[in-house]
Amino acid sequence: MNKNACSEVYQVLQYLPEVEYKKIPKEKIQYLKNSMNKDYKKICSINTKIEDIELSEEAMEIFLSLFYNYIANNVQKTKLENFLKQRNKENEDKFKSENLFNNISKTNYTKINNIEKENSLIEIDEKSIIYQIKKVFSKILAKFGIN
Repeated sequence: MNKNACSEVYQVLQYLPEVEYKKIPKEKIQYLKNSMNKDYKKICSINTKIEDIELSEEAMEIFLSLFYNYIANNVQKTKLENFLKQRNKENEDKFKSENLFNNISKTNYTKINNIEKENSLIEIDEKSIIYQIKKVFSKILAKFGIN
């Protein structure tokens, strides 16, 4: 676990209402305290609005895990589950292989390929890693009709 993320989460926990803070097991809080970067910047104070606190991605995941497991009621858990399902679906759609190459036009690839051929001063041995990587990329691009 990232020491800075532990610092961020520990700081936020210090400003939770006491009722919510007490729901989190002491050993979890102690673990964060022992694992945190003691010299990390201060990200919040008693006057900071929750929406103004900027957490790193890892700190957000840790905090959401603690919130879900120890603080959230059933309605909040359901909302969080729905949010995470939607986020996962968006990420799956975003990273489907056919979507990754939608932004590469055939002409741009051809231009890049021609520039590589013109500027290639080194003869690439068929056993070299560069040749193997190029071969794999060529197969992938061919699969999507980009030659």
